[in-house]
Amino acid sequence: MNVAYLNSSEFSFFTNTREQLEQMITQLQSEQQANSEQGDVEQYIKIQGH
Repeated sequence: MNVAYLNSSEFSFFTNTREQLEQMITQLQSEQQANSEQGDVEQYIKIQGH
């Protein structure tokens, strides 16, 4: 593979993973999650983290 593609953020191997992580962080910082029980938050992380 061409080095230019490896350095491009559009072709990054971790783009989808980073987007999912950012969505999880946004959700975890939300008011809804702030009012959730610890077990519910852990369940969210377990399901969404896969």
